[in-house]
Amino acid sequence: MYDLVREGRYDLMPALLTSSEAADAVGVTTRTIERMCSEGRIEGARFGNRWRVNRDSLLRYSGLIGPGKDAKR
Repeated sequence: MYDLVREGRYDLMPALLTSSEAADAVGVTTRTIERMCSEGRIEGARFGNRWRVNRDSLLRYSGLIGPGKDAKR
């Protein structure tokens, strides 16, 4: 996942990421991603005890794409 982010190929990333994929993409821990989701800083949904993270929300929060934009190129 990190390679796609580094290359700017956001459009090839799935729309919903696991917390591990999201953490790998932006260089933080899975716990940080889960905390950010639960605090509402990034969009995510919890399924049982696992989080799925919205790709565009994560990229906007980390500054990799601008506000109001999506990862489509």
